[in-house]
Amino acid sequence: EFVPLAEKSGKINLISRWVLQRLCQDLPVIHKRLGRPVCLAINLSANDIKVESFMGFIQGLFEEYQIDPKFIEFEVTESAYLENFSAANHFFEQIHQMGSSIALDDFGTGYSSLSYLTKIPIDTLKIDKQFVDNLGLSSRSSLVTNTIIEMAKQLNLTICAEGVETQEQADLLIKHGCHQLQGYLFGKPQPLENISASPL
Repeated sequence: EFVPLAEKSGKINLISRWVLQRLCQDLPVIHKRLGRPVCLAINLSANDIKVESFMGFIQGLFEEYQIDPKFIEFEVTESAYLENFSAANHFFEQIHQMGSSIALDDFGTGYSSLSYLTKIPIDTLKIDKQFVDNLGLSSRSSLVTNTIIEMAKQLNLTICAEGVETQEQADLLIKHGCHQLQGYLFGKPQPLENISASPL
């Protein structure tokens, strides 16, 4: 409910800027607490892509906080990407040139036209939770999920499954070659000061 209201009111880009600044402030702390560098992801709205000054803001933050862009991944939903296809492609080409990676979120729930996958510069394909929920329960859903994984591998993309909540789901995804898993099976949102004990 919150995000559509923020988009409709025109406030979403201010929120994205705040989140990105906090991410830049917290990234060195997270690396220190975990004892190793990790890549953090930030979700972008379709509205963010339309703001011409946003790329300059990102670059300015990275310079100010001395952030290595390779440790930041930008996520955008399938429907948001296709809503602004040309603008999104230009935006993410700049992101790539800067050295960050790009994830296509909620794959399979939007327009799902396979042809555009050959035209967009993404690094990671994220399988939506609705497919993960039905793993082991629906043969058709399992088949579709496995097909997405195989297709992504053929396109040399990293595959991330969202919403993993059971060990059975995790085992099936790993068995079929999914590279990354995220969900409550591994952890729930928590304060930054608690992550030192996290098995990330």
